Amino acid sequence: MKITAALSPEQLDRIRGVAAVLIPGASVSVPAPSLADFDDMVQCAAAALDGQSRALAAAIEAIPAEPSWQNLSAFADADPSSFEQVSLLAVGAYFMSPAVLDALGLPTGNRRPAKPEQVVDELSTGILDAVFERGCPVRTLDDVAGAARAD
Repeated sequence: MKITAALSPEQLDRIRGVAAVLIPGASVSVPAPSLADFDDMVQCAAAALDGQSRALAAAIEAIPAEPSWQNLSAFADADPSSFEQVSLLAVGAYFMSPAVLDALGLPTGNRRPAKPEQVVDELSTGILDAVFERGCPVRTLDDVAGAARAD
């Protein structure tokens, strides 16, 4: 995947440094900066953040010169919105890589979305009824607080 470069080589180096700390790899996963397509995925993720280029550039500039767990933790405490953008960029790029998705056993390749009329036909079969009956899997802070008060 080749896209027009949105980030400079220096910005890519800074994101690679953050990714090395946040995603060091494990026995079944490659460290983020070791991925052959990581820079391309970072560029793609940066393009997906369209409209936020100034804020993203400022966030990248604010990254500590020598990223470490302690430096990034302090950065997150001092400037949470910049840290969120930078970490979103690094982690998002990582999980866009086909190699990472393959290591996780997730599908890769081209998606073939259903046509709108097919979606309606499938929904009318009741295929998602069990999912709808389970309700929303996301618990809000109010849900958690309510459960704590009930205990």
